[in-house]
Amino acid sequence: APVQHGAITGITPVCPAIAGLTYSVTAVPNATSYNWTVPTGWTITAGGTTNSITVTSGAAGQNGNITVAATNSCGTSAPQTLAVTVSPGTPATPGAITGATSQCINQAGLVYSIAAVPNATSYTWTVPAGWTVTAGATTNSITVSTTAGAVSGNITVTATNSCGTGSAGVLAVTTVSGTPPAPGAITGYVAICPAITLSADYFVTAVSGATSYTWVVPGGWSITAGQGTTNITVQVPV
Repeated sequence: APVQHGAITGITPVCPAIAGLTYSVTAVPNATSYNWTVPTGWTITAGGTTNSITVTSGAAGQNGNITVAATNSCGTSAPQTLAVTVSPGTPATPGAITGATSQCINQAGLVYSIAAVPNATSYTWTVPAGWTVTAGATTNSITVSTTAGAVSGNITVTATNSCGTGSAGVLAVTTVSGTPPAPGAITGYVAICPAITLSADYFVTAVSGATSYTWVVPGGWSITAGQGTTNITVQVPV
């Protein structure tokens, strides 16, 4: 009977459902055939009775042993074994990117992050022109800064492992070039009769680049709606 052959050569771990993987042993003197077995979910696609086989790997987690024994008319050798592992597949698309969607120019310490993606070993971020990643470029949380030339665009992130790179998560961001100009004239009642309870509106034309508005009213008056917007409703007391 043939003697036991040397170690099986071939890669492990492998990614799921990869075709064309080769495992082999050195040819054994006097052997006329070889008997191979592979883990559940794996498939031998070529060379099943030779000293070299081509296989397709199973799904993630379908780990096990590849074994081979040499044979001839006098018997079969002791088997040789190689433990193989199927890694998780390509990472999923990252979840929502958290962080402010509007940023001023010439700012530092701006943080954007995602929840860790299962089985990811690294992350790749891109930012718009004029934005710079200053920390965390390969992690699930980055720190960025904006320059005077920072433009609006998308922040994107992908997750990677040894099996590949998943689809990108995207967050649209805008840049604000500076402090908004002063609002124009306020429209609304300028003369109110005494001893009257009145609900009245006051408003201004939207200011370019403004994201919020802060209103102040006389003592005893109250803003009942619209604080933060271009239009407020006030309650004037008796």
